[in-house]
Amino acid sequence: MTVLLLDNNIYGLTKKQTSPTSTKGTKSNTHPHGSVLPPINPIQTTLSVSNVSFVAQTVDWKPAHVFETIKAAYEHPGFSFVRVLQRCPKFMQDLYETTIADQSALTLLTHENGIKLDEKAEKGFKNIIQHNPGDINKGREYAEMAGSIPIGLFYQNKNAPRYDEYGAHNIGMPVADRITFINKEFDKYAV
Repeated sequence: MTVLLLDNNIYGLTKKQTSPTSTKGTKSNTHPHGSVLPPINPIQTTLSVSNVSFVAQTVDWKPAHVFETIKAAYEHPGFSFVRVLQRCPKFMQDLYETTIADQSALTLLTHENGIKLDEKAEKGFKNIIQHNPGDINKGREYAEMAGSIPIGLFYQNKNAPRYDEYGAHNIGMPVADRITFINKEFDKYAV
């Protein structure tokens, strides 16, 4: 399973309500004088889950990175979590304006086992850090990075225990048969 958190720091579909990732002081319909709590950090929060196995972050204005991140998450065996920082054109138009204009406001986490970008796409980054995604403690450090938004693969463990490996005996159906069954069910709803 891959979970994509499309995060624009506001609940835009409900007409500008404060979200858990809204920065302190964000004025919204639910907090007209500004939100009073600091935002949660979804990357840090997910890295604290005991059997986490894939945690990444990307930004909507770097489409090559978005594509490669989602592709890597999809190909990961097990649960994967991707936070996509995105702009809200209606309620938070200026949220990432300075970040987009200042190439040093992003830091690319790269590694041979990380998100793969071609040379052309990688040249668009001024700040590049070699980060081994097998090091969860460094991943946690980068999740708290100040002054620049880190994007890339924070952590990956392909050997983390997965329910489908140890729970298959509970339903008496091998993994391959379950996948065939699920795909057959999904095909009923294909357009």
